[in-house]
Amino acid sequence: MAVPEIRVSFQGGGALMAAMIPIAHALRDAEVRGYVRIGDVAGTSAGSVAGALLASHGDFANLRTYLDTALPADARLAVGQFRGRLGAGKLIWGLIRIVGGWDVIPLHRQRAFFLSIFRAAGVELAGKDTADRNLTDYGKTGLPTLSITRSSLDEAKLQVMRSGPVIDAILDSCAIPFILRGYRTARLRPHVDGGLCENLPISGFDLDDNIPILAVSVDTDPEQGQAASQKRNLFSFFMQLFSTSIGHNVARSKEIVGRQMTIEERVPFAFHQVEEAVAWLCDRQNYDKVYDRAYRRVLDFAQLQSNLKPEGRLLTGRNTVRGRDRQLHLLLQDDYDADAFSAESASLHVSCESLRNPDPKSYRSYDIVAARTRCCVKKPGARLYRSQLRRLEQGIHPTTWSVTNVTRTQPVRFTAFHYRDDPNTGDQHDPCFLRFDQPHDDFAVGDILEVEFVYLIPPGMLGLDTEKRDFIAFNNVHAHAIPMEIILTYPAVLGTLVVDPSPAGATMPVLQVMDRTQLERHCGISDVSTKPIGVRSEHPVPPKGKIKAWFARP
Repeated sequence: MAVPEIRVSFQGGGALMAAMIPIAHALRDAEVRGYVRIGDVAGTSAGSVAGALLASHGDFANLRTYLDTALPADARLAVGQFRGRLGAGKLIWGLIRIVGGWDVIPLHRQRAFFLSIFRAAGVELAGKDTADRNLTDYGKTGLPTLSITRSSLDEAKLQVMRSGPVIDAILDSCAIPFILRGYRTARLRPHVDGGLCENLPISGFDLDDNIPILAVSVDTDPEQGQAASQKRNLFSFFMQLFSTSIGHNVARSKEIVGRQMTIEERVPFAFHQVEEAVAWLCDRQNYDKVYDRAYRRVLDFAQLQSNLKPEGRLLTGRNTVRGRDRQLHLLLQDDYDADAFSAESASLHVSCESLRNPDPKSYRSYDIVAARTRCCVKKPGARLYRSQLRRLEQGIHPTTWSVTNVTRTQPVRFTAFHYRDDPNTGDQHDPCFLRFDQPHDDFAVGDILEVEFVYLIPPGMLGLDTEKRDFIAFNNVHAHAIPMEIILTYPAVLGTLVVDPSPAGATMPVLQVMDRTQLERHCGISDVSTKPIGVRSEHPVPPKGKIKAWFARP
């Protein structure tokens, strides 16, 4: 199976870069071990440093040695007289430099600090006898493409840089106004911190293609933020204003990418607390914990992507305005006909390696739900098929889709539309339309189509009932009553399946436990560490009906 391709975007955040480095390390290790292929990397501000380290295939083992030995001294040298407690004298000196238009931390110190980090990772961005490494060098010889964003003062908008010296792009992208870029420097370099326009850069990516974006976001722990606000001075007040102003565009980018496609970390220091960040990063325990969590998330994404077939589609987050307009334009061209397809059978397969997995070395941290529905084509040239997406509190579960013509044993070409993303509806599911690109070529009346969608959920099936037992439920959202089968693959130690009995007079069908022969049609049962079990409806499940089953403890 092909290695899934992903894109990576690193959020800005000043000293929060300390947590981005172990995340970049985890991403690089996952790529080296063949779980993912990183095709594009984007970063802004401090995220441009972590992004460039990843895109340059930096040596993170050597970088860790540097973090333990030389980083504290280099950071003190870069900060200069502004290290330690910011007393009245330091604040007055800094204010004099700001009013005079000079960078509070001179540009040459910023440059030397960033170059020392890259040099420790075996990446030379600037040499005495060689030309500076250019952004155009990326996307070649096995390296992913690299884009770095900055805010242009002349054009009053975000600029996505894909050419020019990498070190200059990083310096512009990290240029916090006044602190790292005064107005005198801005006359010659009219660019400031990219986070002012988009602090989690996704504008440089094509959001309409089928390559998922993995977002890296680091924030200050809320309790630490409240503590910092109580110790407010002129410098910290400015930094908090700056941080607040860029927080909203980060939330917007996360919603578009998808919350479950975001690697998030919270740290006990603010983005201006450089010395605290260095001390935190030099603690190997902190580094290892962030690395492990990030590595697990990457493997979850890789597992989801591995279910994506060549002709399949992936839906992850909220629609952009452009994407919504495009979808509405296409959908309005066709009338949805509920009778164009008749559902014949459906089955829900769940494969779990959750926190209850007896293997402590398992890196998986999410369960997998795969649902397949078969339907018969009833009308020629039918274009729209309606299904559902499971909602999260904000956004949707990242979901892969594929359609196969079972009659002809060939894939069907289509586009998947997440049609509604209003968080205030209260529904657990959103409509999803599959629009077939070439219906006359890919199927005919009488052909059987199989629609499959796969998504990740937190460990523990779909929830807990009142007795704290794992349960799974599935809705029939089709216009027709359909037979239903649920197959669960779980660690064998968890117990037996209990079927939710239909109360007297209810319209729900009675469910029967599937026997071994029936299960063999769906999954291999030779693995002694798992136990597939299942139920099937004795009568078709009516539209909008729900069936439910749970596990009883041994």
